[in-house]
Amino acid sequence: MVAAGCSTTTSVDAPIVAGVTQLTDAAAPSSAAPTSIEVPETSTQPMPTTQVVPTPTSTPTPRSELDADLAWISASLGSNVQISASVRTLDGAEIWALNAHSRLHPASNQKLVVAAGVLELLDSEHRFTTEVSIDADSPGSLFVRAGGDPTMTSVRLAELANEVAAATSGSFDRLVVDTGRWQTAYRAPGWQDWHIPTYVGPLSAFMLDDNRWNKSEDFIAAPDLTNASRFASLLRSAGVAGGLVPELGSAPQSGTVVAASASQPVGRLVVSMMRSSDNQTADALVRELDAVGGSGATTSGGLNRIRSALRSSGVTLDGIDGDGSGLSRANLRSASEWTGLLATVTDEPWFDDFHTALPVAGRSGTLSARLQAVPTLGNVRAKTGTIIGGRSLSGYLTLASGEDVAFSIVVNGDGSHDMLDEIDRWVEALAAGTLS
Repeated sequence: MVAAGCSTTTSVDAPIVAGVTQLTDAAAPSSAAPTSIEVPETSTQPMPTTQVVPTPTSTPTPRSELDADLAWISASLGSNVQISASVRTLDGAEIWALNAHSRLHPASNQKLVVAAGVLELLDSEHRFTTEVSIDADSPGSLFVRAGGDPTMTSVRLAELANEVAAATSGSFDRLVVDTGRWQTAYRAPGWQDWHIPTYVGPLSAFMLDDNRWNKSEDFIAAPDLTNASRFASLLRSAGVAGGLVPELGSAPQSGTVVAASASQPVGRLVVSMMRSSDNQTADALVRELDAVGGSGATTSGGLNRIRSALRSSGVTLDGIDGDGSGLSRANLRSASEWTGLLATVTDEPWFDDFHTALPVAGRSGTLSARLQAVPTLGNVRAKTGTIIGGRSLSGYLTLASGEDVAFSIVVNGDGSHDMLDEIDRWVEALAAGTLS
C-alpha cells in the first residue's frame, strides 16, 4: 500500500465557479429528511470512449475478466443512477474509466480538498483560540474574542468560565462577544434549509456544541448572541459577579487576556474530520484558511485559497465549490478529477499526514464496518461520502499485482442510497485484480 459524507433566511457566501467541480457530504438520511435530490445533468463535455488496456501480467484476475467484473458491477448499480468512476496509477495515468469526466455531487469526498488545503496552507500546530479579556478603559466589561472553534463544547466553555472566575474580581455588567474574525454568513452556498441542524449547525465565529444544541429558528438564523447568553449563565455559575448582559461588539486590542481556550491542533482536526466525516469542522477549517490569509474569513475565500495553493502543486480543480463539508448542492466534481488530485498529492511533503487521516477498510472511521473481504481489509484507505441522492468513495488501494492506485467512484440519483453493496463489490473486484 502507498506509504504513509430552517425556514429562516440567512446570508450565504457566493459559490465559486471555475469550470464545474464540486463535492458534498452528510450523514445518512433520516426519516425526517427529504427522500429525493435534484441530480445535475451530466457534463456536455465529451466522455472518453476508450480505456487504456495494458498487456495483462500473471495475476489472480486477468485484465479482461476484471474489466468484465467492473463493468457488470457498474451496470448492476441500476439505470436510475448516474455513475462516474476512475482508476489511476500514482504516476498519473488513468487506466480504467467509466463516465470518468461526468461531474456529480461527490458528497463528503469534498473533505479531501479541505484536508489537502489545510495541510498545504496551515501549520499543523495552528489552533482555534477563544480568548476572554478585560480592559482598563472599559471597567465592568468582559470581552470575548471568538475564534471560530468548531469543537467548543459546553464542558470546555464551563472550564473557560471557571478560569475567568479565578483570574478576575469585581462585578461585570456587560459581556461583549466579538465575532469579527468571520463574516456573518451562517450557511454555505448550496445548503438547503433541512440540512440545518440535522446534518450541520449554522456557521458562526462563536460556536457551541456544533451549533446544533438549539433547534429554534431564531438560533439557526443567528446563533452568536444565544451562545453568548449560555456563556453568561456559565460565568454566573462559576461565581463571576454582575449582570453580565450579553451583546455583540468589538473587543479592544489593548485588552488583557485573563483566560483562553484552544482547540486541538489542526493536524489532529484533519484526522478527526476525515475519519468521522465531521461537517462542522470541515466548513470551519475552510473559513479559518481565509481568516489566516486575511481575506475576510468567508467560505468562498477559503475555497479560493485552497484551489490556488493546490494549483501551484499541480492539482487542477476545475469546477464549482460551495462548501467544505460536501453538503452543498453546488458541489460538482468528476471521478477523474478526484483520482487526479489523489495521485498528484502523493508527491507533497505532507502526504503521509493526508494518507494517515483516511479511514481504513474494516478498521477505522467510516470504513470500520465496510470492505472487510480479504482483498480490501486493511488495504483500502478512502474517504466515504453520503448525501440524499448520492454516494462516493475515493482513495487508495494496492492491486493484486502489487501496484498502488488511486480510485474514485461517485454515484448520484434516487437509487444511489441502496447501492452501497455494489460500490463495495466494485472496489473489491478492483483490489482482487490488476490493471497492468
